[in-house]
Amino acid sequence: MTDNQRIFSRMFRSVENVSGANPIVISLVPKYGERLDVAKAKFQVFLTADQKVMALQGGAALNKEAARVKLVGEVELGFDCLESWAIDQNDEKKEKQWHYPPSVINKMTGEELVGTAKNLKTDINTVTVAALADYGYEAQDLADLSDNLTAFEGLLIAPEADIKLHKAEVEDRDKKFSDVVDYVNGPLDKSAKPFKKKNNGFFTLYHICRKLHMQGHRKRTSTDSDADAGEYRKMIPLMTIVKIDFSFLASKVYLISNVGDADLKFWMSASEEIPAEIPSGAADLNSGDEIIKTSAELDCPPKMYMFFANQNNAEEGEVAVSEVA
Repeated sequence: MTDNQRIFSRMFRSVENVSGANPIVISLVPKYGERLDVAKAKFQVFLTADQKVMALQGGAALNKEAARVKLVGEVELGFDCLESWAIDQNDEKKEKQWHYPPSVINKMTGEELVGTAKNLKTDINTVTVAALADYGYEAQDLADLSDNLTAFEGLLIAPEADIKLHKAEVEDRDKKFSDVVDYVNGPLDKSAKPFKKKNNGFFTLYHICRKLHMQGHRKRTSTDSDADAGEYRKMIPLMTIVKIDFSFLASKVYLISNVGDADLKFWMSASEEIPAEIPSGAADLNSGDEIIKTSAELDCPPKMYMFFANQNNAEEGEVAVSEVA
């Protein structure tokens, strides 16, 4: 999917979820239910076309990802051994230079990873494999580093034709995407308007879903406070519980989205103390999941805090908290 298609898909799934959770309300406007079914069918046609495009790209993409995983493993091993050697040499400069935690390596672009691996090879040859033998580094490890570097770099610079991205299939997918977008923006939106009079609460939720994803998120800056209005993101480090202060949440509506790769746990509390363990009532907030919180659902005291727990030891998490109303 393109970025726009991914954003629209998240929006439409939110509309589906809100509608599915309110069958009695939906029955008040039969035409809305009929058109929602049509929109779902069009959306599924688009998804099928997208899956076809993904399948055409899949083989090369999987090979590239597998090669990256192997190279990352060799790079981590090499730097771990070099850093240990530098510690024993009391060389603080080299120790810092060769300190590459997995979180740093995993965030590298393909080009950055290739450049880092090449520098690593040079440094290992300078120190020598023999000097690193006591730290578990062998000649075969250097050979594996070289082989995996060559393999990954070859996939990285492969011409576009090699990933089998077929123009006809992409154009067909994009046409089907335009079809569902036009239907949602036209007939479906029009059939939702009667809810403004018949059930304004559902009408509000519908438009929250429709508008929210299409306006995007702004990046959190160093000057933002937790209580800033608007939309921003917050990183959830490895094996960490993060607290966000939303003292004024009771009078507002928020969408909480897991926009990172790590599955998270989420809960709310009037206590600002970060617990040593995750509460038993914490909800799953898996990658791609969203939660809408409204004042009607919350009985907030003067202070309210959100908590996000990342139990993953390999992936840093990220959430987007969006003020809707």
